[in-house]
Amino acid sequence: MSNFDDFGKYGKLVFNTLIFLERYLYLNIIKPLRKEININFLKNYYTQSLYKYLSLEYEQKNYFCAKNIKMIDAFRRYLSLNGIQYEELNSLINFEYNELKYMFVYDESDTHYFRIILPNIAEVRNDNEISIYKKINHCNNQIKAAKGTINNESVWISIEQFVYSYDHINNLYARCMNILQAYFNQFTEK
Repeated sequence: MSNFDDFGKYGKLVFNTLIFLERYLYLNIIKPLRKEININFLKNYYTQSLYKYLSLEYEQKNYFCAKNIKMIDAFRRYLSLNGIQYEELNSLINFEYNELKYMFVYDESDTHYFRIILPNIAEVRNDNEISIYKKINHCNNQIKAAKGTINNESVWISIEQFVYSYDHINNLYARCMNILQAYFNQFTEK
């Protein structure tokens, strides 16, 4: 029997304790500081300085909810950085990527949400309806996050996400595009 046999039990205890401490610090120190509440109840100047520093570190994170960053602005920047031409209409951005036409949909009332759609990838007719449903069902079960649907007798693929952190957002957009491409490739296989 080694010293590591009980690591799982103690590891969970340590992890849960750290989560509790993080939540305690946020609720009792950082959140009041964000509201500019007096923290003179702390015993000494060094402790107050530490908590002020922790609060500033928290504020400097790139959270959508902490800043008034709109999802549409982040996606426009992603497209521009990758040299992708786009056209914006109302709450849609239409663009072409790897010879496929996509739509980026955002909701002004929910700045954390976005959907990328690959519309009209196949036509649904009476003679292919059952095979289309089987392909959609197969791809929906095989591909993570992306889902195929039938919209006005045409197959559409979409991926929806809620994003609360601005960190690595470009990687998320790229992964969403790759997932939609993989779905399309699998769906159009003979």
